[in-house]
Amino acid sequence: MIWNSRDDILVGLDVGTQNTKIVVAEVRDDGLLNLIGYSKVDTFGILKGEVHHHENVVESIHRAVLEAEKTVDGLEINRVEVGLTGRNIASFNNVGSIPIVSEDREITHTDIADVIANAKVASLPQGHSAIHTIRQLFKVDDREGVLDPVGLLGSRLEVGVHIVHGMNTSLQNSIRCVLAEEIEVSHSVFSGLASALANLAPQHKQQGAVLLDIGAGITEFVVYAKGTIRCTGVVALGGNNVANDLSVALKIPFNRAEKLKVEHVNLAPDAARPVETVVLRTGEFGLQEKSFALGDIQTVARARFEELFRLVLARIEEQKLTDYIGAGVFITGGVSRTPGLNHLAESIFEMPVTTPIAHGVDGAQDPQLQPEFSTAIGLVKYAYQTRSEFSGKRQRGLLGRIFGK
Repeated sequence: MIWNSRDDILVGLDVGTQNTKIVVAEVRDDGLLNLIGYSKVDTFGILKGEVHHHENVVESIHRAVLEAEKTVDGLEINRVEVGLTGRNIASFNNVGSIPIVSEDREITHTDIADVIANAKVASLPQGHSAIHTIRQLFKVDDREGVLDPVGLLGSRLEVGVHIVHGMNTSLQNSIRCVLAEEIEVSHSVFSGLASALANLAPQHKQQGAVLLDIGAGITEFVVYAKGTIRCTGVVALGGNNVANDLSVALKIPFNRAEKLKVEHVNLAPDAARPVETVVLRTGEFGLQEKSFALGDIQTVARARFEELFRLVLARIEEQKLTDYIGAGVFITGGVSRTPGLNHLAESIFEMPVTTPIAHGVDGAQDPQLQPEFSTAIGLVKYAYQTRSEFSGKRQRGLLGRIFGK
């Protein structure tokens, strides 16, 4: 039997609004990650990325675990890296500053630790806990953009950090669903950060990039500038909003609207001719037929996606980051399969837009995994990259803050 409590077996769990996905990866002898199993099942009990029915979510996780275990002979999953998301998650940047008091004014590792600790002291909204405190660049006196100031001389040291935080109760609800299956949570990671880790190369981050992960219920975004994370967030809009809009506008049931969205929405400017129509079976037994102008369908869908992109763009402009995004926008998540989506995004963001392919895990390039498994793939990458940096004590500290222990 293969127990994933072994250090060479990593499991990423992404509980989304529509699907629950698992990726199982093995650390090879050469130090690289190799995908050895995965699963995808329907999710019940999640709304806008947050738990709304505990037992249904636990059952969704249970089914995903069973399906993933079937793909690897002898595997028993008892530890996972879990993604956290939801409209309760927010972020901000903070700055720490300390004087260099040593006689020779040389900056040491102790100074680095002290200034980072100072930057972490920030007031969070009541009932919130920090999920991540991500270091940005240092400033030594008037020298900005310093990557590693150890050994430099200076009288004052500053550092920026990006703090991602969420509501305690919502974070607890997500983690408790995993624990209810008697599965240990090794790391809890903002899902948008995991998707960025899976899809953005170092050069993209250095040039400046925006990563959008558009799911059924919500959209997570991460903005890099000069190699560091400058802005993250969650927009409570996703593919389900488009289907709901079509349901209301065309006066048809949601499930029929979802079918219309998947089969006929195309956001390219020339996708619909003026006289083109779509015939859809409606009624309780699907015995009636209705015709809809394809142009009307595209107009409804386009309006909602435009709103989504403009909301993200507003956050980027608010942080004055537009001029620092050289690599462009990268869109992943299941909704990124929508034809013409990138073209519409380019018209809003006025920069190149691409659909990335997750990398860093051999076998993850399988078309069956792209792009819906971005978060799960990123979770195993996160675990692999951080397991030597974070001790068990530090991780327990994060879960302790979430659970108030």
